[in-house]
Amino acid sequence: MLHATILGHFQSALVAFSEQAYEISCPLVIVVSDAGVRGELRDEHGFGSFGSRDSTNTISIRTLLPTHLQSSPFVQQVAFNPVAPTRMRKALQVVLANEEPKRKGAAVTELLDAVVAASSGDIRSAIMALQFACVVDNSATGGKKAGKRKGSKDM
Repeated sequence: MLHATILGHFQSALVAFSEQAYEISCPLVIVVSDAGVRGELRDEHGFGSFGSRDSTNTISIRTLLPTHLQSSPFVQQVAFNPVAPTRMRKALQVVLANEEPKRKGAAVTELLDAVVAASSGDIRSAIMALQFACVVDNSATGGKKAGKRKGSKDM
């Protein structure tokens, strides 16, 4: 959605959908996490690693919906508070324990710290990042689960 042409097509489709809202009995649900570009570090002044405060690098409901649709009676916004880092960490530990029970140690602590920090309180984003990190780690070890040694037998 950061590409202007794609955003324009998306907004045109939303306008076309809204113009038929009286005839369509099916809702359209769009889930948006108000966050900057993932992985971009910001300093204490809000400047990103690219050195700017460019609002085009931000995806939010205000950048996705055309202004006249934001106040439309067909648009309902539901906002959720971000998940606290301590609760996020506990939830991710449960997910990790269920999916990869043999993963333990300092590497897991560092992984969880990084995922919690990057997620900005968005549990969906955190779970996807954790899943991606585990897949990348498993592919780096030749498809073997972390903690499994070469030559060991499955039980």
